[in-house]
Amino acid sequence: MMSATLMVAFPAVIIETVYQWKQSDLSPEVPQVSTKQLVVRLDGKNVLISSDQVMFVESFGDVVKINVPNEIVSTRKSLLSMEKELPNFIRIHRSYLINPDFVESYTHETVFLKEHEFPVGRTYKKTFLNKMESLTESDFA
Repeated sequence: MMSATLMVAFPAVIIETVYQWKQSDLSPEVPQVSTKQLVVRLDGKNVLISSDQVMFVESFGDVVKINVPNEIVSTRKSLLSMEKELPNFIRIHRSYLINPDFVESYTHETVFLKEHEFPVGRTYKKTFLNKMESLTESDFA
């Protein structure tokens, strides 16, 4: 009778110990990255760029120039693929993708970022104005 009790109690202790060990093993303390990182191929290396630092992306055919403060990084990507990688950015022209956090002012035809001025394409005007209005409304809400 005693062996039956041991056999029931012993596996329960093992299962509980293994369960706790697996839980701690499966969820290690990994620091959470708050910003999205872009992986860009540059000079044969993969370089990480924080999306928060990117002011705008400019397209020249199959090459894009990623503009971060004090640096311009060129890589072979399409602007469409960059638009998918940077969902918070706004497409304002067939050649430009902007970070709304850097917008200082804008009109229906022009966007001003720091010392840069960009045209707003007819195709992207309505979407751009709607996104900018929703961003300013959320800032005041």
